[in-house]
Amino acid sequence: MEVRILYSGVGDTDPIRECRDGAILQIIRAYHPEKAVLFLSKDMTAKEEEYQRYTKPIEAVDPSCDIELIKTDIVNVHKIDSLHQMVDEFYRLIDRYPDDEFLINTSSGTPQMKMIMAMLAIEYEKATAIQVDSPQRGSNRNTHALNDDATVEEIIENNLDSDPEEYRNRCSEPKLRFIKYRQVARELEKLTQAYSYKDALELANKNRDIISTEVIALLQHAYKRSNLEIQEAADAIKGKKDLHEFAIPHDTDNEVTKLREYLGIMEIRMKQEYRQDFFVKMSPFLYELLKWYIVKRLHIPLEKFTGDKKSTKLNLGLIEKNFPAYIKVLDREFGYAKDGQEMSYYNLELFLQSRDEVPDDIKEKLRFLRDVERKIRNQQAHQIEPLTEKIVRNTVGNSIFNIFQDIRAVFTFALGENRGAVKGLVYDKINEKIRELLKEE
Repeated sequence: MEVRILYSGVGDTDPIRECRDGAILQIIRAYHPEKAVLFLSKDMTAKEEEYQRYTKPIEAVDPSCDIELIKTDIVNVHKIDSLHQMVDEFYRLIDRYPDDEFLINTSSGTPQMKMIMAMLAIEYEKATAIQVDSPQRGSNRNTHALNDDATVEEIIENNLDSDPEEYRNRCSEPKLRFIKYRQVARELEKLTQAYSYKDALELANKNRDIISTEVIALLQHAYKRSNLEIQEAADAIKGKKDLHEFAIPHDTDNEVTKLREYLGIMEIRMKQEYRQDFFVKMSPFLYELLKWYIVKRLHIPLEKFTGDKKSTKLNLGLIEKNFPAYIKVLDREFGYAKDGQEMSYYNLELFLQSRDEVPDDIKEKLRFLRDVERKIRNQQAHQIEPLTEKIVRNTVGNSIFNIFQDIRAVFTFALGENRGAVKGLVYDKINEKIRELLKEE
């Protein structure tokens, strides 16, 4: 079960000042944390060890609160460089209690201690900063603690805040996390521009208190969409009218939707310079694209190549009977046609070379892409070095950008202008919308 843990420095006006709760006691009284962890300087440690100056008042206010003391030898509490242990101890607590909520007291101790506490509250998403006003609702710089010779019992007994009629809650929760907003927003912009939607979504989820639900929904959409999880991507922005423009275009043929989305992912890989992944995706994409074109645009069922709807192996007897021109192309390319050969982009491309319906410029692009596929595959099979743009150019005589343009041209031809027209990369439009939303926060 999640518990609340108070993490606090200790100042001279703790635990009670001018017969009123100091910041620590105010937080204990208002929030009733299950645990209080107090960071003590050398001076405060001595006072606690001598007469339990801090633990006894807490026990008087909330006997059920578990108290943990971090005793140190720190003397120079007015120097930031002397207080790094405050940060170290906080992150040790996080490691011990990763699922719990932390209350951070930003009103006790020296200004330097308060600054560190505020920074911790900004940095850790599961921390709540607590600010405690002085009883006068103003500066308490001139307020004095009770004399050290007063007993703890005396200061507890004279605490007016223990009287329900006198007590008033002086705690507030400043939204310090918004100080971190611009840093998070810049990082989100950087990640989305790199199409790193998984990392961007993780960062946004860690900062849900300062990042809008629209940004998170759009990042979820982009992440799922870039993984071809079409339904999950649609669900992420369902019902959000401002994001309707990013809905995945509906097509009566689901294969068309998949091909269009797959092409977008290939463009992302090109822009990310993930060349190996780009070429890995190229072969199955072209294979599925040509299959769709042959079946849906040329109205030739694949059974005319295989003899069986479930088979993907070429049946040369059927091919010779149904496509005599194609069997000659196979014989010319392979030296001999092999019965039972697995259907692939290669032999489907050869089939389209024999078709009058395919324009010469598309045939040329298909031949080039087949050559690219073969050469890159062979190059990668014999080398372990990264696939650079220079290697691509030296291997196939062209840039990866121009290769992608040829793939897009074949896609547009295969699907037809109505279905295959590409109006910019949707992920760039998503990134621009995320940038706009972040600026509006």
